[in-house]
Amino acid sequence: MLLFIWAYTTIIFAIAYLFQVLNLTLIGLEVVTILILFISFWESTKGRHWRIIGMNIINIIFISILYFSQHTFTYIQHHDVEKMLVIVVSFVLSQLLGIFWGRQFYKHQKKSKK
Repeated sequence: MLLFIWAYTTIIFAIAYLFQVLNLTLIGLEVVTILILFISFWESTKGRHWRIIGMNIINIIFISILYFSQHTFTYIQHHDVEKMLVIVVSFVLSQLLGIFWGRQFYKHQKKSKK
């Protein structure tokens, strides 16, 4: 579990920093959103819900760092609530879609084995 949390944290911060250096911040956030979708799907098919909860905690920390950082990450400026809400909603929707899709895939896979 700790290895998963460490790897996830490293990957999302690396993606955020890399795409900021390339001046493609919106694409970087979309890559993180697709990563959240894939990991939520993968972990829900395996039934590892504690990893998804840990991922949510890291997402909260990640968004708060993006909001409060003014020198390293310039994704969200202070008093830019609309941009922060768009990021939060995209993260939540991708995770919910991944969990729902993963559970349906798991149920279908279980039925086809019988």
